[in-house]
Amino acid sequence: MRLIDFLQASKDLTGQTQFYLKKENELLPLSKLSLTSTHCYLYSGASALTKEKIFNIAARTKNKQIKLQIIIDKREFPVYGLQLIVNKQIAILM
Repeated sequence: MRLIDFLQASKDLTGQTQFYLKKENELLPLSKLSLTSTHCYLYSGASALTKEKIFNIAARTKNKQIKLQIIIDKREFPVYGLQLIVNKQIAILM
C-alpha cells in the first residue's frame, strides 16, 4: 500500500481514531511513523497514534506515492489493508 492510499482510506475517520498493527492474532499499538524519500515506516510501541497525529506527520512529505511498511522486530512487512472498528474508533493495518 502506498501512503496516498492509506491517507485516502483514512480520511473520513475521526481525528481520535487510534491505529494498530496486526501481527498474527495480536494487536500492537502503532506509536511511531518515520518518513524517508522512498518509504513511510510504521513502528509499534506503548501507545497508539491517532489519525490527527499521523496526518500531521504525513503532511511533511510532498511525495505521497511512497510505500507504507510496518517494522516489527527489525523486519519489514508491506501493508495490504485497513480494517475499521468504527464503534471503538480503531483502525487496524494488516
